[in-house]
Amino acid sequence: MKSGNYRLSCIVTLGFTSTGFKLTDSEDVTKKVVAALDYDNGQKLKLIRQKVPWIFQKAAQIFSGVKGSPTYNSFLDGTNTYWKLIYQKPPLNFLSESKSKLLENVTPHSIYRTPNIQPLSL
Repeated sequence: MKSGNYRLSCIVTLGFTSTGFKLTDSEDVTKKVVAALDYDNGQKLKLIRQKVPWIFQKAAQIFSGVKGSPTYNSFLDGTNTYWKLIYQKPPLNFLSESKSKLLENVTPHSIYRTPNIQPLSL
């Protein structure tokens, strides 16, 4: 796996874990993706020939990952990988704790810093 893929995986993982989600399982499913692309190759080529204007057919083949396309080859040679990541949702009290930390320095008067706007009296 190239470093670019690893960076993306780290960004996704850090994005979720920083919000309280816990990574519980991960699996490289690239071989399964290649098998699925192989299985569906004939049908994709047929649909592209029938439905896509000729000028866009090469782009459609690359996008859909037909055999021989850069997309397909990148999965085959390991340049790109496909991962299954399973995260566990944080408990509700985690979210309320995070919210209270964000709001601990906010007072009703700190919200109204614009001149000519006064807080409403209740």
